[in-house]
Amino acid sequence: MRAVTRPSLGVKRGSHAWATAGVVLVAVVARLPHALSAPLWMDEVASARILSEPTLGGMLGRVARTESTPPLWYAFGWALHRVGVGLVDVRLLSVCAGGLLVLVVVALADEVLPRPAPYVAGLLVALGSQFVVHGRELRAYELLALAAAALALVLVRARRAPTTSNFAVLAAVTAGGLLTHYFFLFSLAAALVWLWLDPQARGIRRAGTLAVGAGVGVSAAWAPWFVRQYGHDRFWWIGAVRPLYVVETPLRLFVGRLPSGAGASALGAVFLLLVGMGAGLLARRSESGRLYAMLALGPLLAAGGLWLAGMRIFAVRNLIELGPFAAIAVAALPAALPARARRPAAAGVVAALAGLAVALPPVAVAPYQLLAGALSTAGWRPSDPIALYGNPLQARAPLEWYLPRRPALYVAGGSAARCRDVFLVVGRARARSLRLRHEISAGVWVVVRERPGLALHGATFLVGRSAGRACVRLSRDPRLAPIL
Repeated sequence: MRAVTRPSLGVKRGSHAWATAGVVLVAVVARLPHALSAPLWMDEVASARILSEPTLGGMLGRVARTESTPPLWYAFGWALHRVGVGLVDVRLLSVCAGGLLVLVVVALADEVLPRPAPYVAGLLVALGSQFVVHGRELRAYELLALAAAALALVLVRARRAPTTSNFAVLAAVTAGGLLTHYFFLFSLAAALVWLWLDPQARGIRRAGTLAVGAGVGVSAAWAPWFVRQYGHDRFWWIGAVRPLYVVETPLRLFVGRLPSGAGASALGAVFLLLVGMGAGLLARRSESGRLYAMLALGPLLAAGGLWLAGMRIFAVRNLIELGPFAAIAVAALPAALPARARRPAAAGVVAALAGLAVALPPVAVAPYQLLAGALSTAGWRPSDPIALYGNPLQARAPLEWYLPRRPALYVAGGSAARCRDVFLVVGRARARSLRLRHEISAGVWVVVRERPGLALHGATFLVGRSAGRACVRLSRDPRLAPIL
C-alpha cells in the first residue's frame, strides 16, 4: 500500500475544513447538554471539593490526599473556578478537550488514510461512549486522551520538520501528559519504542529522546506526591486480573454497556481483532501509521501485563488514551477497500458502532440532588441511617455534596433495630411490592421514613458520625471511610 501524502497536518481549507468542523460540532453537541445540567456523580464530587479549595496550595494538597492522578487538570479547573466559572460549568474544560481531541484525530488520520476515513475516525471518537462520558465531567480522562493524541501529532511533525520549536513542544506535551494522568506513561513508552525501532525515525531519535527526557524531568517534581498517592491504594476495588476484560477494553471505549458473560467477550474479541488488523494496515502505510499502531496496542498490553503481574490499576477509563488510535485503526479497514466501496464501508462502520452505542448506552447519572432533597424533606438527620440496596459508595459522595451542611456519611452494617427512624431508599417497583407508605418521590427512587422492619433485610446503611447517637455499627474498614 502507498502512504497517503498530505501537504500538512493542520485542518485545510475547503470541504475538508467544513467536514472536520462538522465532526467537531457533533462531539460538542454530544457532550454539552449533560455538562450543563446533570448532577455530580461520585468521582465528580471529589473533583468539586478540590476545585472549591481557596488556595493553590490547598488544592494541590487535596489532590495528593484524595486522588490517584496528578494535578494538572485540577489546576486548570481550579483557575477557571477562581475567576468566576461555576463548579459545574468547569465541565466545559472537558467539553473543549473533547472537541480538540476530535480535531486532532481527524488530522492524524488524514496523514495516513484517504478520505472519508479520517471523518470515520473522528466520528468514532466524537460519539464513543467513554469519550462522551468523560468529555462532559469534572475529571481528567478526556484531557488524557487529548494528551496522547497530541503526543502523536507532535512526533509526526517533528519527524517531518525536526526544529527546536517542535522538540520544545514535545517536551511540553510529555510533561503535560504525565501531570495529567499516570497512564500517559504507557503511551509515552509506546512512542519511545517507535522512536528507537522505526528506521524512518532515526533522524529525530536523539533529539526526540532528549525532549522526552526534559518533559519527564519537569513532571518528576510531582514524584513525592505520587508515592503518597500510590500508598493510599485507591484502586483496591479493581480486584484480581480478568484477561477477558482486557480483551473487551477497546470495545468498551466505544460502547457503553456490554452484555455480561460470553457475549461481551465475543464482541470484544472481534473488535480487538479488527483493531489489530487495522493497526497492521497502518503499519504498512508509513512511519506515522506504525506510530499509531504502537499507540493503539502498546498501552493495552502494558497495562494488562502489569495487572497480570499483580498491580491492580487496570480500568477501562484509564485506557482512554488508546481510543483515538483504535478509532484510526478501525477506520483503516474500509480505507483499504477499492475507492468505489470506501464510502459505503465507512458508513457501515459508523452505523454499526452507533447502533451498538444506542442499544447499549452508558448508565445514566442518577438524580442524587433529588434524593438529597427528598431525604431533607422527610426529616432526615445525620444520626439517622439511610438504608440502601446495592453499592452504597456510589450514592455516598453525591449525598454528602447535596444534603444540607454537607455531612460526612459512613458505611454501617448490622441491624437497625435500635434506631428511632430509618430512611429507606428503594426503587419504585420495590416500594410497590413492599406496600410502603408515606413515600416521597426522588426521581427513580422513593424515600420512606420507617421504623426498622423486614423491609431492611439485605440493606447497607449510610449514617453521619454522631457520637453517642449512632444506632448502627460503623464500618472499621479504612477503605470505606469518607474521603473528605
